[in-house]
Amino acid sequence: MKAEVFLSPRSARVVDRRSMLDINVQYLSAVMILDGTLSFEASHDFKRAKKPDVVNMLKKVTLLTDDNLGGE
Repeated sequence: MKAEVFLSPRSARVVDRRSMLDINVQYLSAVMILDGTLSFEASHDFKRAKKPDVVNMLKKVTLLTDDNLGGE
């Protein structure tokens, strides 16, 4: 299983692998894939971010940019 997230280049710069989990698009995507949803608690759970299931899923999430997105 792989996941590709497409954002405008400008947006991607803001959310690419950020240390703040609640704006880290790869972490948020991994949790949504694993849980089927996303909660406030999950988006701030630094202990969970280090768990093997999340770490493995993070390896499968790729952020790609698309100049046609975002109207920039």
